[in-house]
Amino acid sequence: CAMVFLSACPRPGSAVKPSIEMEALHIKVGPDELGLESYDAQTLMEKGAELFNAGKHQFAAKYFQRLVDQYPESPRVPAALFNLGLCAEMAGDFEKARGMYERAIREFPDGKEVIDTRFRLGAALIGLKRYDEALKVFEGLAKVPTLSEYDRLETSVNIGACLTGLNRLDDAETELFHAMTAYRKISQKEYLENNYFMAEGQFYLGEINRLRMEQVKLEFPQEALEKSLEQKAQFLLDAQAQYIKAIRIGNIHWAAASGYRVGVLYESFHQHLVGAPSPPDLTDEQ
Repeated sequence: CAMVFLSACPRPGSAVKPSIEMEALHIKVGPDELGLESYDAQTLMEKGAELFNAGKHQFAAKYFQRLVDQYPESPRVPAALFNLGLCAEMAGDFEKARGMYERAIREFPDGKEVIDTRFRLGAALIGLKRYDEALKVFEGLAKVPTLSEYDRLETSVNIGACLTGLNRLDDAETELFHAMTAYRKISQKEYLENNYFMAEGQFYLGEINRLRMEQVKLEFPQEALEKSLEQKAQFLLDAQAQYIKAIRIGNIHWAAASGYRVGVLYESFHQHLVGAPSPPDLTDEQ
């Protein structure tokens, strides 16, 4: 995921540079509801970041929100809006996150944070299962000429995720295979510390075959049933192989998701077998 000031999934070279401009200092008589007696925009940003990195996202959001409200002209506002979006994402509120990212893009279209914000907007839209909108965001990012190779990998994986959500499985598979090939080429030239998107892409390759398995119907006559059962079993094995590859990449998040999906695969396969229609010539006693 993209990062401007702080993020659960750091992206190389995307940290906001500290500003040296002097901004208004607010002084209170005694601590306020945030426990501050005096503060400026930098203090609010730093305290919010400290709380976010400590996992206290709800409290961190209060500092970023105050920065936005009380320092609307501060150059830190785009990063504060971005961070408010991250806090909302961490709380599972993708709709609020979407609003923050869209506001940042709308009000600061030429800001240095806008590319990272567009990445997070696309991720929030995926979280909302608004795949058509998310796809447009990532297809737009794919046309940005200044993206690094790693950013292009992230873009391609997310396009694959959107296409999977839209049930365009063949298109998704092509996009994700392209992303995996690109990842291997990049890793041959340089060490990539962050394997998040490689693992995500591999996970979605598993998802594609899981969905294909789900879509195969078991129906008579006998010849069609045997063929569809064989096809369903092959998709199960293909999905399992992709999930295992995702686990072996070693990213904790996608390893856990893939391990869970392997269990779902067999449970679903069993349910489909149990729910398959009985032979038409089978009597009630049989």
